[in-house]
Amino acid sequence: MNLRLLTSRRVRTLQKKKDGLSHVLKRHMYIRISQEYRSTLPLESQDRPFTQEENENLWNESGEPLEKKKSWYCGSSSSSFDGGDRETISAMESKIAYLNAELVAVAEREKKREEREKKREEEIAAAKKEIFFLHVRLAVMNRQGDENDKSNKESEGDEE
Repeated sequence: MNLRLLTSRRVRTLQKKKDGLSHVLKRHMYIRISQEYRSTLPLESQDRPFTQEENENLWNESGEPLEKKKSWYCGSSSSSFDGGDRETISAMESKIAYLNAELVAVAEREKKREEREKKREEEIAAAKKEIFFLHVRLAVMNRQGDENDKSNKESEGDEE
């Protein structure tokens, strides 16, 4: 009895693995077929999402027929809930609009920050050049001063 139970469990496990692999293979077939189909569309239409009918046809081409109740069922069949679905969709659309506006604002802030940073780096580079120029000028002035001191000492020594 134990052996039968173990064997039936093993058979169910293997069947689940087989079904899972079958689904994975079908999914890969669907992806390949949908990419091929998309490449046949005109360039301006390649970015648009597939219609439900196109999706169903592509899925059916990839192997087993589509089970709508498992794969394509969305929402409630009750008409009283349709308003709730519309409200949810409307809320999602407004959230997307808000997030898109926020994304634009963040991009603008980032651009301004990068411009300020670039300007600051340019100012720092200009200040470094000016400091270098002043150091060189000071060194030249010190050398000239040393040469003047030597010539003054030599001229004082000649006078004696």
